[in-house]
Amino acid sequence: EDGTGASFAGVFETKLGVSPEGLEAAVRACFASVFDHRVFSYAGAHKPAFAATVMEMVDAATAGVAFSANPLNSDLDEMLVDAGYGLGESVVDGSIVADRFVWDKVGGRLLESKVGSKAQEVRLAADGGVEVRRVGAERQAVRSLSDEQLRQLAALVAAVEGAYGRPMDTEWAYTEAGELRLLQARPVTTLHPL
Repeated sequence: EDGTGASFAGVFETKLGVSPEGLEAAVRACFASVFDHRVFSYAGAHKPAFAATVMEMVDAATAGVAFSANPLNSDLDEMLVDAGYGLGESVVDGSIVADRFVWDKVGGRLLESKVGSKAQEVRLAADGGVEVRRVGAERQAVRSLSDEQLRQLAALVAAVEGAYGRPMDTEWAYTEAGELRLLQARPVTTLHPL
């Protein structure tokens, strides 16, 4: 999906909650998205290669993205996190106003916290696929991540950055049981250090 110089995140088709019986059709639909106008418009001179990744679904209670360096100000000492309830799909596709956190990687503390509206959550459907559920006003007003969860996430994201030796854009999820899972990682392509 991504390289070190360009991110194709959200351009190719993604299928969530696929049953074993629907796997072949889902892979075919993902492959067909290579020929979508969005790919040609974004790619320009790039010639993206394609491979479908099949992963076990994590039925997330909370999920989102975490950048090991803040892409908004190019600060390498800050981690930027966007989070919402349920699967991370609603965070990455922009269908909610996610909670936003800025974490000081050096001092190990929360610098900024903005609670988003998080008006809906995407959850796995019992019969396969996903369903969109409304989030009540009371729950919308609550932060989706505690300070302790942010501390755990910061440690995981720092380990990913250390393994790759560069700032990374990660997707992660906390399960209903409170387990933190790394879903994917790719290089941050929007940093402009001074």
